[in-house]
Amino acid sequence: MEEVIKSRGYSLKTYGRIDLNMDITKKLIKKLYTSPYTQKDDYVELINDLQDIFYYLKNETLDEISDNEIIDIISEFYEKSSGRIDHVQNLAEKFGEDYRWNRESRNE
Repeated sequence: MEEVIKSRGYSLKTYGRIDLNMDITKKLIKKLYTSPYTQKDDYVELINDLQDIFYYLKNETLDEISDNEIIDIISEFYEKSSGRIDHVQNLAEKFGEDYRWNRESRNE
């Protein structure tokens, strides 16, 4: 758990965010723990990566999407990618780019 908290702090700092509780981490764990693609041997690394993706998406969507919706999006990407974190990251980046582009298009 200590490693997860440390990684969470790094992600928050990287994305310039403040989060005063562990609710996001707990929700990510609860959502993905039972997935058939979750390998218990790599679980800490997985949670660390997913936390990072979560805060990335919160920034890219300008906090316009709720925490629970972001977690659902990550979960969908995780299942679609058969648990391959590099694919989840790619899908998250594409989602963030599309979100910003669509938002900018609406504001023109």
